[in-house]
Amino acid sequence: MAFTIKGEAGASMNATARTFSQLGILECQLKFQSLSDDTLTWTSRPGAILPELGQVVELLDGATRRFWGNVTKLRPRGNRVTVEVSGPWWWMTRIKLSSNRTDPNGGTDTRAQYLFPTGDLRGMVIDLMDRAIAEDVPMERGTGTQIAEMYDVSKVTLSDMSYAAALAKLLSKVPDSGTWFDYGTGSTLPRLKVVRRGGADAMLEVALEVGTDPIEELDIQPRLDLQIARVELPFLDRHPVTGKPRFQKQASGTAAPGKLQIVTVSGPEIVDQLPLEDFESYNIQTASGITADWVKKHDPQLAALNEQYGILGGVATSVTTYSGSGISRKATTRTFPGIKFRRDNGKAVTITGKYLVLTDNVPDWAMKAYKGVRVTVTGTWVWQWKDSIWGVSSTPNAAFRAMEAGSITGKGKESSVTVGETSFYDNEWLARPFSAQGVLINTKFGNPKNVYKPWDFDFLSPPAGMASGLRQAQNWVPWEGTIRTVHDTVSGHNLLLARVINLTGDLAECATMKAMVKAVSYDLMRGRRTIHLGSPARLDFGTAVGRVANAPQDVVIIS
Repeated sequence: MAFTIKGEAGASMNATARTFSQLGILECQLKFQSLSDDTLTWTSRPGAILPELGQVVELLDGATRRFWGNVTKLRPRGNRVTVEVSGPWWWMTRIKLSSNRTDPNGGTDTRAQYLFPTGDLRGMVIDLMDRAIAEDVPMERGTGTQIAEMYDVSKVTLSDMSYAAALAKLLSKVPDSGTWFDYGTGSTLPRLKVVRRGGADAMLEVALEVGTDPIEELDIQPRLDLQIARVELPFLDRHPVTGKPRFQKQASGTAAPGKLQIVTVSGPEIVDQLPLEDFESYNIQTASGITADWVKKHDPQLAALNEQYGILGGVATSVTTYSGSGISRKATTRTFPGIKFRRDNGKAVTITGKYLVLTDNVPDWAMKAYKGVRVTVTGTWVWQWKDSIWGVSSTPNAAFRAMEAGSITGKGKESSVTVGETSFYDNEWLARPFSAQGVLINTKFGNPKNVYKPWDFDFLSPPAGMASGLRQAQNWVPWEGTIRTVHDTVSGHNLLLARVINLTGDLAECATMKAMVKAVSYDLMRGRRTIHLGSPARLDFGTAVGRVANAPQDVVIIS
């Protein structure tokens, strides 16, 4: 073996590479782990050169760097001292997640939370790594295929946790994923990479053969209970008319006994209480302009007269009267102010693209939903009273006189005969201004219709393909256990974290098991390598029931 250890310039263990013998090393272990601490641990004789706490230490295999980290432990043990050096993940577990958030008033601050909107999980992982690096985790991020392809997932909110826990939470949604640090990049910081057992960037396979490879110990077993054949994602959405919640589901795969996974995206299963809401409705009708009935109802004086007398008449901008009889009749036209719509501040409002609400008491939520504008409508109401000697219905004279007593724009009286008739009649007209309060909106409701109050929040729903992606990441049989081999070198070092293992010469199922590696450890003094199979510790939930879960704060999306 040609292992050497070196420190950094200016520290008690400086940048000079020294052999294990020169450092008085009695024991030395190297361990690489997916989603956990990589460590280099050694025990030295008394009087040996020791590093300072916190300084950088590197392990070299000839000219190749196998490990890089900071000294995190110095433990005196009688006549010996044990040194532990931890890789960048150590910092990931000790630096708290944070991001810049904006409050409802527009203020910004750094908070212990990171919100990822629905989208590509790979993009979320990259963003989180970049944030961790910006927060001084000493590492680089993998690029291109060094961060494996993933799939779209629903919104994820991470709060009050370390960057290590946050990354593990994201990758829990891809159970066939793992991480490893590439330390062999020379003078640069270790590079964190993300791998997957399957998919477009599937890990390469490594085959070990019983009886040929130097396997010293073998203890592995399959986990049939962790294979998932069907994934169901229950969620809530809203009825398109009433807005009331209804149960929905996205699913992928065919059900098989014990191989169904249910992951609730939104619903009462993962939150005790939703924000209060009501399902208020309002019966609405509109017109393209004002109508006589609307004016009689909304002008206070006309409404009172109409209630007492049942007045006739209508909105008009002119009155034409005739004098004389037969072909000698002469027409006289009088004009009045036109209809106007104005806001409370007196500013004119155009009615192009707007509709007058005929129904009363428009609620505030409908005003907001349909861009309502409260207006004052002004114009002229013209009323005629005819006293016919041949039986035509007439407006009661009392009503006419009551109206005449008010504020009027004009009045007149005509005595003539109609063309071709010999009947004589009296025809009186009266015009008065009207003023009525109304509402204009941007939506037409020609016939009465019940509309419902828009909801203040939506329920989280899974993006297309999420159930399929989750099923594919779990539709295989994991293997767990250990394989110990005899090795004189750190062959492949931590690359085994980026490989899957097949084992021939034993059970037939092992030949194609493609088992994931969660850790690989080396006893550098004895030439032993132990391969630990299974899911990374942070993703090992024992059963498939709790492996993937969504947080209660992700149930709703506030509008």
